[in-house]
Amino acid sequence: MKVLINSCYGGFTLSDFAIELYCERANIKEDQFDDYSVSRKDPLLIEIFEEIGSEQMSGMCSKITVVEIPDFAKYWIGEYDGFESISETWIEVREEDLKKGFSDEQIKAANQVMSIKIVKPKNKI
Repeated sequence: MKVLINSCYGGFTLSDFAIELYCERANIKEDQFDDYSVSRKDPLLIEIFEEIGSEQMSGMCSKITVVEIPDFAKYWIGEYDGFESISETWIEVREEDLKKGFSDEQIKAANQVMSIKIVKPKNKI
């Protein structure tokens, strides 16, 4: 999956042009759009990035780039002074599946991420 991050100091911001395009194509008003709440893997946002490129996509003091991670992975965007990176990728495995042993598919997935999160069953009352 493709994920947008800011690859310089200053923070993730989109240009007015990119916001205008996004809102037009998503059929929303610009005052309903927020750089900080839009999903970095939003297919429409990725499509616009690939169409107009980093220079036209990036707002002031930012340089938007795309990184790829496995489609099934969960991820965390870390940042230092606005400079971002994918700081963690993981898969979730149910505790009962772990007790049975990993399937070949789970082993393959585990080898493509940084960590595995064990999901415990919820307590039943």
